[in-house]
Amino acid sequence: MIRHDELSATCSQLLTQLRELRADWLGDVGLPELADICNPFLLMGRPAVSAPQLVALLLDDLLDASEEEWASQLLMALAARVVWLSSGGRRSTILGNALEFERNGQEYLVVVESGLARNRHAKWPVMANLVAAAAARNTVPVLGVCCGESTCANAGNCQFAVGEEFWHLIANRGGLYAQFVEPFALAAFRHDGDFYQRKAGLENRLAWEFMNAFCFPDGAIAWPRVVAFKSGSLAPATPPACPAPAHMG
Repeated sequence: MIRHDELSATCSQLLTQLRELRADWLGDVGLPELADICNPFLLMGRPAVSAPQLVALLLDDLLDASEEEWASQLLMALAARVVWLSSGGRRSTILGNALEFERNGQEYLVVVESGLARNRHAKWPVMANLVAAAAARNTVPVLGVCCGESTCANAGNCQFAVGEEFWHLIANRGGLYAQFVEPFALAAFRHDGDFYQRKAGLENRLAWEFMNAFCFPDGAIAWPRVVAFKSGSLAPATPPACPAPAHMG
């Protein structure tokens, strides 16, 4: 039986971990990290963009990708705690992002995803591995999605459990999704004022570094230097100053 105080404590611990992840992220991001996700050839084809706008765009893209990864980690940790409290279940020993538990004499193997994939076909390799692993152990294969709503039909031998249905399955009780999971998800990804202030400072610092390294004296972005930096032919620590463009004399 899941006790409210136990689950509330777990949610509080995970929110603390998330704050620590965000703090580490703010301290680790620099120009090399932005370069990793920058495609200068696509950006050059857009309407004119200023260096601060470009840095803000890349920083937001990087944060979105990081938060998607954090969401997967935290929701998996919450699901593992729920299944342990409800039935003594555990993380799978045969699949990395999965849970194993027994219910009414039937063993379940549940791969956990944080949200629905835009392209369901992208999940076919995951489902194929899940079905094969479950068949080898005579367990029920389930693709579980922590958040969302769906009327997806089961695919062959693989069952789907999405949102409230997923949490009902692993907790063996209703109401858990509304009582804990939705409030937890909302609290987890609601940025506080301190985070926004520190992110703004990071954005300003990176914009200043970018302009010093990759802008002409007139302020225009020197895209060839961005390409060279991205390709690794420029050392990220001390990139040489950009030459003035031809029209500057």
